[in-house]
Amino acid sequence: MERHHQANSSPSTTKSRKLWIRRHPILTTTTLLIFIPLFMLVAYFNLRPYFSTFDRSEQGELSYSMPSRNGEYTAEIYGVPYGGAAGGVTIWVDVRKYE
Repeated sequence: MERHHQANSSPSTTKSRKLWIRRHPILTTTTLLIFIPLFMLVAYFNLRPYFSTFDRSEQGELSYSMPSRNGEYTAEIYGVPYGGAAGGVTIWVDVRKYE
């Protein structure tokens, strides 16, 4: 019975049970050092507009301003034209509270 137990714990079965990370440490480290910073860089530039203060009034020219019904807020519409073959305008709205 003791021999049967030893036969099942051969080095080949022990080696196959190791995690992929343990079997390939250099490849795993290289992959993590390349892909994690790359992912963070892409996420930063894609999510940056959503975490900003949205005060971009100095970047464009005020196209239109519209007060709310009760006069407590004002919506300011800004636009910046961009060139190219098709051209276009980037538009954003800042809502400001006046007290």
